[in-house]
Amino acid sequence: IFIVDFLYFKKVKKLKEILEKKDILKILHSSRSDSTVMANCLDIFINNVFDVQQAEKLISNGEIFNYGYLVQKYSEIQLKKSETNSNWLKRPLSDDQMKYAADDVNYLMEIFNAQKKILTDNQLKKIFELSRQEISNGNERLDQSRLKKRKNKLSALGREIFLWRENLAKNENIPPNYIFKENNLNNLEKLTKEDKKKCKKKVLKIIGDSKHSRDFISKFV
Repeated sequence: IFIVDFLYFKKVKKLKEILEKKDILKILHSSRSDSTVMANCLDIFINNVFDVQQAEKLISNGEIFNYGYLVQKYSEIQLKKSETNSNWLKRPLSDDQMKYAADDVNYLMEIFNAQKKILTDNQLKKIFELSRQEISNGNERLDQSRLKKRKNKLSALGREIFLWRENLAKNENIPPNYIFKENNLNNLEKLTKEDKKKCKKKVLKIIGDSKHSRDFISKFV
């Protein structure tokens, strides 16, 4: 088991080669989450994946289970969750954090081998296809995947404001909701039709950061 500290290593060429190789099988749990981070933060696009969460969903008739449940089901081990919300930016990581991180992958092979015995050949093919779809969805740019979920609810202007927020969040490495919450999108769209002086205070109240507010007003008002 290797634990890679991406606060130190910004790019790992060898890891990228392994994860992108089509002839090396990667076993993951909730592969869309992993691929989203890999693609958007590290420029790594994972290939050839078996997602044990997708496999369990098929085995359990549509139910979705977390990793801890699968470890307990197939390995009869109950993982400790005490480090889930600990400070993962602190360095060095504690021994408990290192063990937690290692355990997060330690049982994947065991789960995979157990699920393979349950699934038929056709079901296995289906899981590989579902896993491929999950990875493909994760590989999308975050702003585009989030926009896709809302595209039928947004006007052309709403779409522009939405993408402005997403790009700003990406450039500043902060969650989009830190700029303004989703439910304020319609309010901001309405404010674009008001006089600049009148809407300045209202925009500042919604967006908060005066720099972001000025940028919004210069672009949309």
